Amino acid sequence: MTTPDESPIIRTSPARFMKGLVIIIIPLIVLGYVTIFHWDDTASIPPPVSAPPPAPAAPDSAGSESSTAASAPASAPAAPSGTAISIPAGAATQGNPSYAPDSLTVSKGDVIAVSNEDSVPHTVTSGSGPQDPNSAKLFDTSIIMAAESGEIDTATLEAGEYQFYCTVHPFMTGLITVQ
Repeated sequence: MTTPDESPIIRTSPARFMKGLVIIIIPLIVLGYVTIFHWDDTASIPPPVSAPPPAPAAPDSAGSESSTAASAPASAPAAPSGTAISIPAGAATQGNPSYAPDSLTVSKGDVIAVSNEDSVPHTVTSGSGPQDPNSAKLFDTSIIMAAESGEIDTATLEAGEYQFYCTVHPFMTGLITVQ
C-alpha cells in the first residue's frame, strides 16, 4: 500500500518554476516587440515591379533620331534589332512581365541574345514547362546569372513556333517563331 506522500508526481521548487517561466516569457516579449513595432518596416516593402520599356527616341531638330547606342550597356552583346530577349527586373515575381518581348519572330540561323536584367538567375529553355518530355532538347541557355547574358542559336531549328520557359521559375513563359 502507498501513502499519500509517495505520489509519482515530480514536484519542483517555486524558484525553479519562475526561472523556467522567465526563459519562456523573455523571448515572447522580444518577438512581440519586433513584430508590433517593426511591422510597418516589413509590411511596407512592395514586391519588385519591372519598369516600363523606354520610349522611342524623338527626332531632333535636324530630323534624325538621337543616338541611344551610347547609353546601351557595354556588356550586352550587339544583336540586330528584333533578335534579343531581355529578362526584365522583377520577372521572378509572378504577375510581372517575364520576358521582353514574350513573343519573338526570327529567321532561321539568327542568334538570339538573351540578357538577364533581373537580380536572380533565369534560363530560356525550350518547352512548355518542366513536365514537357521535350524540355531543353531544342535549346537552353543554361543558368544566366543577374546582369549576365546568353545566346540561343536558331540554325538547328526548323520553321515553326517554339515555346520556352524558365527552369528556375516555370511560370515565366514565351514563344519564339522561326521563319
